[in-house]
Amino acid sequence: MLLVMECVIACALFALVILWTQYKAPIKYIMSYPPEIRKRVESLPQYKDSIQATEKKHISKKIAAVLASMVVLAAIAYFSGARTFQTAFVHVFILFASVDLFDALVLDIGVFCHSRKLRIPDTEDMDKAYKDYAFHLVGAVKGIVLGAVLSLISAGMVHVIVGIRAGVVERFHTEEPVAFPLRIELWAMSHADGRTLRRLRQWESLPDHDRRRQE
Repeated sequence: MLLVMECVIACALFALVILWTQYKAPIKYIMSYPPEIRKRVESLPQYKDSIQATEKKHISKKIAAVLASMVVLAAIAYFSGARTFQTAFVHVFILFASVDLFDALVLDIGVFCHSRKLRIPDTEDMDKAYKDYAFHLVGAVKGIVLGAVLSLISAGMVHVIVGIRAGVVERFHTEEPVAFPLRIELWAMSHADGRTLRRLRQWESLPDHDRRRQE
């Protein structure tokens, strides 16, 4: 149930970010448009500067998004209870795949292919290119492959975190505890006078049966 809720929330946030920015400036997403549309836009002089700026930022944005996704998905899997490599991989992969399929089927085919507000000016007549469903489905398959690779890396992160945490906890529990007589002496040194300290040391040196007799 938790995983289902996470998938719904992830899809909703993804849709909010993508649709808001794409409706605001469709040209910024030109690298994700079908090839025929990109060729038309690249041939139009009014978009020359915009395309060059977009192409320069495209690779850096993709790399940043991939790195951020690995860390965020690993954190989500860990705090959702995944403690093994296998469970973390499955958790992350399902999350990634749900967003990828939602993007292809709902945002791309359902919205992009039919919304004229997302058509770049001077390409409105390219109805067939905008409704190239195969292009988006192929992109979804590529996304699934990428998601499998990212899931492996994110699961590895979870595995390392669990291992480090287990090592710290084990070290904490196996540390040699402070001996009881030493604790008494430390307390006496900070709270008692010299006479009391000498009496405590004498009491500690007695055999167990003599201690019980004095108690």
